[in-house]
Amino acid sequence: FFFVSLGRIRRSTSCLALCLNFTAMSVVKNLLAPGGGVALIPFIRYTIACLLLVCTVAFISGVARIHMAILGFLSGGLLISLSFFQSEYEKMQRSRSGGARAGGSGGVAKPVAGTKERAD
Repeated sequence: FFFVSLGRIRRSTSCLALCLNFTAMSVVKNLLAPGGGVALIPFIRYTIACLLLVCTVAFISGVARIHMAILGFLSGGLLISLSFFQSEYEKMQRSRSGGARAGGSGGVAKPVAGTKERAD
């Protein structure tokens, strides 16, 4: 009975490991897909905020003050630029979804009168 139970445990853990591996690969595949980098913005923002906190504490502690001041300035600028990028991206997404609903054409451009449509 002990050997049978041990075999079941090994099979269940290997199945669990396989499922976790598949899930992890699926997450990585989604993040590396086109447009998937936007999902990383909260993680990147958190990481840079931690960097800014460490630089500030090191600056106050007197560890390499000029380096920490510069690095803190740069990480603060990066946080501001990430916020700007995210707000602009959300504006663009809202305008695209609003234009698709209002226009009904889904944002497809119509050919100008008198010109031939390109067939690539």
